Amino acid sequence: LPGIFYELYGVTEGFFSVLDRDDAVRKIGSVGSTPAFIDIIIFGKAMVGLALLMIVLYLLYRSDSFQIKIGSIILTIIAMIFSINQNEPIVSTAAAVYLPFLFVALIGKSDSYLHYAQKYLPLILFIFLTTKELWFGLIGIGYFLFLNSYYYFTSESRYNWLKFDHNY
Repeated sequence: LPGIFYELYGVTEGFFSVLDRDDAVRKIGSVGSTPAFIDIIIFGKAMVGLALLMIVLYLLYRSDSFQIKIGSIILTIIAMIFSINQNEPIVSTAAAVYLPFLFVALIGKSDSYLHYAQKYLPLILFIFLTTKELWFGLIGIGYFLFLNSYYYFTSESRYNWLKFDHNY
């Protein structure tokens, strides 16, 4: 009720905005503003491009056929063009950096090139998302350290991050 309550939005997600009781009547339909030192980023523009790149990654892991490689290049170009049109620099730049890996995987005769294409898309996306939002990088480094430590203590050896997965 306006004039009586403070309304909080997004509290379950860990970030929130506050709608002051005095502003509720003046700004109908608003969710308020963020507290000091909190920034909110909405990934709405990036979601279509990210979804297309995730489909590319899925396709590359499912098959190594010529048609899949061509389809992956086309989907990556579509993600790049869509992201450029949406003025979304993270996915458009990540797609532009990733395209040479796909072209080399298409032209190259070795399975190693396909493995590079499979492994580097998540890394490229991680790097570009981290440049935009540092908290994303801190979470990623935390996961990396946890999984690396877990692998070390369970197998008593260091994980070789540069080795390729083989489907036998």
